[in-house]
Amino acid sequence: MVVLGKHAIINVREIWNFNITIRSKEMLDLALKIAHALNLNVLSSKTHNFAPYGCTVILLLSESHLSIHTYPEHSALSLDLYCCRLNVNFDTMVNIINEFFENRCTIEQQIIDR
Repeated sequence: MVVLGKHAIINVREIWNFNITIRSKEMLDLALKIAHALNLNVLSSKTHNFAPYGCTVILLLSESHLSIHTYPEHSALSLDLYCCRLNVNFDTMVNIINEFFENRCTIEQQIIDR
């Protein structure tokens, strides 16, 4: 099997600060921080706020994409990173998420070879 990319699927639960996940600006900041730390090339970004709350952030990367979908009513978010660069350190991404939420959340991670 030829591996074309790595796909990280991350669920963050029990987020202590409900308000952080409501606003797309904070989630965009998180996405950009991850992209920068992993040396990914951001081509464009798109955000959308939902009523009454929650948001989606998508980064189009030259290496593929990163998305964040928030569920404030469940104190949770889902993050998806597909990257065709095989040497990405996904542990760095988990560390950034933990730091962003002040180590007050639960992170479940799955990495899939594509």
